[in-house]
Order: sequence, then C-alpha cells, then structure tokens
Amino acid sequence: MSIVFELIPKDKPGVERAEKLMGQSFNEVHSIIHQLLEWIPDMNWSPTRMHKLLYSFRLVLLLVIAIPSVVLAQHGFSAKEEALKLFNKYKPVIEKKNNAFVENPRIISGDINGDGREDCIVSFVMTSRNSGNAIVGHESAIYLNSGMRMKVVGAFPAFNFCYTLDHIQDQVIFGKEYECRPPYDNVLRERKFAYVDGKIQAIF
Repeated sequence: MSIVFELIPKDKPGVERAEKLMGQSFNEVHSIIHQLLEWIPDMNWSPTRMHKLLYSFRLVLLLVIAIPSVVLAQHGFSAKEEALKLFNKYKPVIEKKNNAFVENPRIISGDINGDGREDCIVSFVMTSRNSGNAIVGHESAIYLNSGMRMKVVGAFPAFNFCYTLDHIQDQVIFGKEYECRPPYDNVLRERKFAYVDGKIQAIF
C-alpha cells in the first residue's frame, strides 16, 4: 500500500499529515481524493481554530489541484483523442500553407516534460498535390497535457534527415531515421529526441 494512504485524516488534528500530503506527487494524492472529500466537512475533532483553518486551507489546495483530474477521468478524457481533434481542426491550414496533402497522421503519447501527464505528438508526412505520392515534407506537432485540456506548444524543428516516431518512455522520444527516397522504408539508424526548454532536440 502506498505511504500516502497513511496520511488520510483519522482522529487527530492532522496538521502534520497535511504538511506531508502537500509534499506528495500529484498521482499519489489523486489516489486518495475521495477519502479527502469525505473528511472536508467534518472538522469537529480539531482542538484549535488555528489547526482547523490551517488544515482546511491545505486540503483545499490539494483538492483544487486534484479535482479537475477526477472530473476529466469521469467524463472519459482522452489525451490522444483531444490532441487529434485539435490536429484535424488545423489540418486544412497546414495543407493550404504547404500546397500539399497531409498523409498518415500518427500519434504517440507519454510524458515528455516531467509533469506526470500524458502528452502527445502527432507526426505526419505531406505529399505533393502535383507530383503523385512524392513526400515533400515531414512534421510533428507537440501537444502538452495541462490536466484539463491539450494545448499545441510547437513542432519538431526541420532536421536534415527523415524520421518516424515510435514511442515515448522516461521523457525520451524514440524513433527511426530512414532514407528520404522511395520506397521510404530503408531504416538507417535508431533516433532519440527530448523536449528541453520548450524545444525538441535530437539526442542520439
């Protein structure tokens, strides 16, 4: 059992417990949110008004952070679905700007900025409107998860190689570099990327 369950209010003022709860991660606090909600109305066991105010204040801070996540989970919030909705809404703009067709959008998800939330990257190629299936561009849009919604924050820079993205693990984005000519299936090497200071960098 996680140590955070031992910090749920029992029959004492609980100020020390509140202090320790404030130091726990978002994911840990999220796991006991319903128990905290049950204890908010019942403050009669606190011996002093100061303890009541301090304890209530700290629990409210915790709930303000955690409740949005609970609400989103109950309504079936999906980071991937929300990111794709945003991407598809902007897709016509991309096609018009580049005079090309957006083909094969592929989404991968995982935490890329260390906040514990599921972020998304939508990777796609663009084919010429005038030259058949020739690939004229490859881009990847970055969507960060705020806990309540997805937000596009940028895109991969223009590298001097072609690549595909496979998955995200431990804040590292894994992919492959391939030869930039038909049939576009000759893999040259593994690639790794990272989201550093708001920008994507190739780290291998």
